[in-house]
Amino acid sequence: MRHVALCFAFLIASAISFAQVGGTGSIEGTISDPSGAVVVGATVTAKNTATGVETTRSSTDAGVYVLPLLPAGEYSVAVKKAGFQTMSQEHVSVEALASVGLSFKLQIGSATQTITVEEEPTQLKTDDVALGLVDAK
Repeated sequence: MRHVALCFAFLIASAISFAQVGGTGSIEGTISDPSGAVVVGATVTAKNTATGVETTRSSTDAGVYVLPLLPAGEYSVAVKKAGFQTMSQEHVSVEALASVGLSFKLQIGSATQTITVEEEPTQLKTDDVALGLVDAK
């Protein structure tokens, strides 16, 4: 009987942990400079516009960043690195169980200068390689 109760408790705990992750998505991309070289150690911050909660990560040695486990919603994403202008992208829509591809090309300048893109970014479908049909007529 004790084993049955232990198994039941494990199943409940597993369901709760999956429920916490099930409604999240991510934002990921590459940070580069004007020449196309990757930028290492750039600080990338996503701010949920509805809640104000911020998630921050740094770009890797390959210039890649991943902001995982973001609750579905609209975000503002900012990138900062010494020697470069701060860049931000508004209206980034994160959907549950989806990954948004968002790369930045930083411009040389001081961090006090900010470039803000107000338009919604083009949504890239990063979870499927299908390109669709092209009419060759």
